[in-house]
Amino acid sequence: MNPWDRISIAYRAFRAAPQLAARLEYGIEERPEAIHYQDLYSTSGAVYSCIKRRADAYSRPILKVYRTENGKLEELIDHPLRHLLDRVNPFWTRIQLWRQTETDLLWHGNAFWGLEKNGKQVNEIWRMRPDWMQIVPDKKLYIKGYLYNVDGIEYPWSPDEVIHFRYANPLSEYWGLSPPW
Repeated sequence: MNPWDRISIAYRAFRAAPQLAARLEYGIEERPEAIHYQDLYSTSGAVYSCIKRRADAYSRPILKVYRTENGKLEELIDHPLRHLLDRVNPFWTRIQLWRQTETDLLWHGNAFWGLEKNGKQVNEIWRMRPDWMQIVPDKKLYIKGYLYNVDGIEYPWSPDEVIHFRYANPLSEYWGLSPPW
């Protein structure tokens, strides 16, 4: 397919997206047909090296929390968000979570975090496999929720319990598109 055909398809999808979203009925948003890049990740040294190098680079920066007051920035060293970002759950560190997030984005185009809360306070962040996730669209709310399928059992998650990262996809309103490998 030549580049102009690709642009034409993307433009038509962009113009059609609002009309398609307006006609959505309650149901599950089907994932676009995906190439299983995880197979390449485990069998191609070149693909593995590229993904690992990029994921390692994304996990290196130290995340900081700031407060602004009168136009001045003040770094908050001992803040609950800083502690959460450094130790995201009892088993994973910030580095492991960001590394896996970028890996998921590169071979799925999507990455999900599940937020475990104590009331309104988030106390743990968990990586959720993109291939186990389903999005439940809604006409008014845009996303009604998520279903996480583990061994045939569906666990519902509300929109405020999930953070969805995705790469741009002109052909899907809800699902990201991974880069071609």
